[in-house]
Amino acid sequence: MSRESIMSPRNRHGAQWEFHLIDAVLAVLFVFRVAVPGPVVLPLSDVAALVLIAIAACRRPQRSLLSTSWYVYGMVFLLVYLAVVAVVNDIDPFRRLIRFAILAVLAGFIASKRIDLRSMMIGVGVGLVLNTVLFYAGLAPDDYVGVLTGYLQDKNRAGLYFAIIPLLMLVVVRPLWARIVILVAGAGALYLTDSRTSMAAFVAAIIWLCVSGRLGGMFRALLALAIYLAFNWSEDNLAEIGKYAARSGSDLLRSRIDAAADIKVANAPWYGLGIGEGEVTVAGGQWLFHNSYQVLLVEGGWVMLVGVVALFVVVGFGIGVGTGAPRVRTVEVIAIEAATVATLLCALRLGEVFFTLPTFMMLGIGLLLIGEEHDAADRAAGGFARRRRIAANSA
Repeated sequence: MSRESIMSPRNRHGAQWEFHLIDAVLAVLFVFRVAVPGPVVLPLSDVAALVLIAIAACRRPQRSLLSTSWYVYGMVFLLVYLAVVAVVNDIDPFRRLIRFAILAVLAGFIASKRIDLRSMMIGVGVGLVLNTVLFYAGLAPDDYVGVLTGYLQDKNRAGLYFAIIPLLMLVVVRPLWARIVILVAGAGALYLTDSRTSMAAFVAAIIWLCVSGRLGGMFRALLALAIYLAFNWSEDNLAEIGKYAARSGSDLLRSRIDAAADIKVANAPWYGLGIGEGEVTVAGGQWLFHNSYQVLLVEGGWVMLVGVVALFVVVGFGIGVGTGAPRVRTVEVIAIEAATVATLLCALRLGEVFFTLPTFMMLGIGLLLIGEEHDAADRAAGGFARRRRIAANSA
């Protein structure tokens, strides 16, 4: 990919990219999970995404999704499949399906440039900063007694945002010093969320960001395996050191939830129990699974598990891009890969990872990068064909 990609603050003619204020303002609200009353109760973050989609639908797409049309077909198939599974299991899927559809369209609109990427990312970044400031000013909810959550309402959700969004910011921020500041600030805020899983996943993503660019395909695969093994080892052996040693009670509850989840997954049919079923009753309360892969399996069976994980792996790592040339490993490409690493690792210990705003923003940017590579390949092929015609005519 050319360094003068569409993610650059300046286009190929040197003109400054337009800033879409409405995209930025609505993206600020992506961080606010306050429930909005209505016929379908959705958090403000999802309502903001829906409004942004409605506005973007009135815009002309700046690039075609033809090179990634499989994404559109795949998401339509998945939504229809989940609706059928819900009917078979006699459950009401409407709210969850609406949310899944919002996320799927949001990613598609990012990829087609109906939504301005830089404006959206600036908005989300401002939203995270605003949420942090309001939290420590005592004006935002404090549901975990001093642990940074605010309007994200859950420390693991806050950890997921701070583990992924700073990595996505690297796609639209050019100066090295600014990228470093974003990563350091994100790491600091992530520490304040007290989400052990997200912190470990972020460290793994930074290792990928710093090391993988110098490695070939085989060594990147070995690096991925090493990161996975190290992540599992750290979760099993370092999760109760230091200040976390006093959390044996909460970890015991977590183990009970995991045991109940294992039983529910084992008893689910191959096609799943329907969306919304990724939770169990333990100690008199309803608890979401602590493993997003199990959530996929129990909600939509093997079809959903394989389909969703394959989607993240293919888009995140650009597997089978199909341009006929080796992929140029720019900072943007490696940043999306690092965000994918963080996502896949967080999903091992957190129950709501794959169908979230940060992860589908990542998918949208990943699709946009793949489309960029196809566009560049088409331009190169067209130029080569023109040169051949000129040479033939001259002869």
